[in-house]
Amino acid sequence: MNFFEEAALRLKQQLKVTEDKQVAELLGMTANAWTLRKKRESFPTKEVFALAAQRPELGLDPDWIVTGTTHRTEIDDKNVAYLVQCYQIMNPHDRAAMLKIATALSDVAKLSGDEINQRLSNYKP
Repeated sequence: MNFFEEAALRLKQQLKVTEDKQVAELLGMTANAWTLRKKRESFPTKEVFALAAQRPELGLDPDWIVTGTTHRTEIDDKNVAYLVQCYQIMNPHDRAAMLKIATALSDVAKLSGDEINQRLSNYKP
């Protein structure tokens, strides 16, 4: 099996598809373009990374798809994986804002029900 075939198999596994046509469509190319790349053994690396960035809900690991290795920590919860992937593609300003929100939520989660009610009572008209 050559590099293209191995990477294509990993991509299909992550996309949960079996047909080349389905892969091509998700990557924004025609089935014919995919076939031509396959013949030239020119894997669409750039398109895989773009798809991962544009569609984080797919949970793609482009490093693993392209190289067969990953730097990711396995996350079984798809919602958590989605949040992690969104965070990874954010710019530094948005990451800082997300961390502030996470810190505030964490602080609230540590409060007891009575403490939360007490704080909320400060905002009642």
